[in-house]
Amino acid sequence: MARLYPRPGVGIGKVFFMEMAGTAMFVLAVCLIKYSNTSRFISTDPMLKVGFAIVMLGAVLFSVGGLTGGCINPAVGVAQVFIATQRLSAS
Repeated sequence: MARLYPRPGVGIGKVFFMEMAGTAMFVLAVCLIKYSNTSRFISTDPMLKVGFAIVMLGAVLFSVGGLTGGCINPAVGVAQVFIATQRLSAS
């Protein structure tokens, strides 16, 4: 079963920073794919660009997901901290 909440003991500031950094890396990669002119250097195959986006998303999820739950959205990551602490303290 997937754990979609932050690891216990991880503070809200760390969750927000990690989510923000992961989102920024992924958005930067997508912008580089979309707006860079690499066709004359690498390839004109669009599936290569799709493959790079998938690999980048996987890398961000594996690097950030263990601490924050891996939503790759800072607002959702902060909300997950509040919901997880409320549910864990209620039980």
